[in-house]
Amino acid sequence: MSAEHHHDDHAGHGDHATGAHEVDNMPSARLFNLMVGLSVLTLAACFGVVQLFNMQVESIRADRAKAGPYSRKAYEAEMRTILDGYGKTTVPDGESQRTLYRIPVRRATERVLNDASLLGGKARPLEAAKPAVPAPPPAG
Repeated sequence: MSAEHHHDDHAGHGDHATGAHEVDNMPSARLFNLMVGLSVLTLAACFGVVQLFNMQVESIRADRAKAGPYSRKAYEAEMRTILDGYGKTTVPDGESQRTLYRIPVRRATERVLNDASLLGGKARPLEAAKPAVPAPPPAG
């Protein structure tokens, strides 16, 4: 046998006398360029997202400015008229419309407490709902 080692399947690949078949140096310049390119792309995407967010905030502020200032007192006054006033509301009920009537909360409470039949007999009047007086403790 000869001391030389020949591979017929590696013909045309150059001299392999050193035994190394793969390149051991990393393509550092290409990896660095790839890393810098992706970093710039990520930074641009972040900048775009922040700009879209700022545009949305400005749009919301403009819409709110058109609607006028928010007034808690005006809202509470509106809710108070609903709670303390009479009214009606029409709501869809399947294929027809249903009208719901509203009475003041205090008036509704008084009516239900005085006449339990308004709830279909599911509650007792206020007098019947009072707890029984407990027996005095035994002496001694």
